[in-house]
Amino acid sequence: MKHYQFADFRLCPATRKIFKQDRELRIGDRDLDVLLFLVSNRPKVMSKDDIIEEVWAGTAVEDNSVERAIGSVRKLLGDSPKESRFIKTVRGRGYVFVAGIEAVFEEPSSNVSDYETRNLSEGPVRRTGSGRPVLTVAAGLLVILFAAGFLWSGGPIYEALAHSTVFEEDFSGLETENEKWVTTGRTVNFAEGTARITVEEMGKGGKLLSKPFDVDPDKPLILDSRMKVSFNQNVEEFVRFEGVFGLVVKDKKDSEGPGVLYGVKYGNAVTEFEQEGKVTANGFYLIRDNADILEEYHHCNGSVGPRAEALWGKWFQQRIVFDPKKESISLLIDGEEKGEFSAGSLEFGKQSELQIVAYPRGTWLHHAIEIDEVKVRQ
Repeated sequence: MKHYQFADFRLCPATRKIFKQDRELRIGDRDLDVLLFLVSNRPKVMSKDDIIEEVWAGTAVEDNSVERAIGSVRKLLGDSPKESRFIKTVRGRGYVFVAGIEAVFEEPSSNVSDYETRNLSEGPVRRTGSGRPVLTVAAGLLVILFAAGFLWSGGPIYEALAHSTVFEEDFSGLETENEKWVTTGRTVNFAEGTARITVEEMGKGGKLLSKPFDVDPDKPLILDSRMKVSFNQNVEEFVRFEGVFGLVVKDKKDSEGPGVLYGVKYGNAVTEFEQEGKVTANGFYLIRDNADILEEYHHCNGSVGPRAEALWGKWFQQRIVFDPKKESISLLIDGEEKGEFSAGSLEFGKQSELQIVAYPRGTWLHHAIEIDEVKVRQ
């Protein structure tokens, strides 16, 4: 079985996975197909039409689909058009993979292409137009039934739980005014496939709010994102910073109302109350019902979940799992579960609509939340 080694990355065509050192990275199917196509055809320059023909294979393609996929792959690899450490744009011709690469064979494998592998115990494999291997119906059904029996019995919620994408955004090519997001304040910017929301005025930060979307209130919901949360490092110890990312649930009959927030609050702050004394927030906290992580009462009544160690100033993969059956919310950072707590009845009713929200706030300047991908699945 062959894999490709370049820089700190290992790309495995057979399993359709990519690793940085020993950590598996999340990558969309189309993005992975584009990367595989460029790697397997190096050092040839592949035109936009070549990529569309191979990866999209006759399906409808938006004008900027290739550019968006290239942008997503570059972000995943820490590359940029200016540096072009891995993917270079050849003006007027297309794209070429330029990094030094080594094809490593882990074990003998015959009659297997770069895009697919066949394990005889799993039954035959066929290829889709995009090159992705698909198990036969019998084998695929076996996997789904097994996963459903495990996941719904209370075990961890992983990829097999979510069968359809409800909302997706990678922020490539977005203007401030667009059809999917509403921005508040002057400090929300879209650039190079990233949404950046900052605090540039004392106590005031921008807000990013998606347009409403509907979900099935009876099914678990997964909110995936890749984020970076930063605060002003020039201030010693606590800087009175709070950030928010999650879902706002609104009654369709009162769409202008504030709604109820479920998600994560990021805090680096301490506050004092005359009777209660100090309340310190330094980490990531699951919350429900718009809870305030600097209110001791909200910690005591269960509106604030367990504390997770913060990752300040670094990109991380975040997953929030909302399970209406268990009435729980779970938080995973870079694939590791950080906490779960009882959220009570989630208000994802049939008369509700959901929105994704993100905003930072604080009494000092230069706090920020950055997001370069978000996806909601059920």
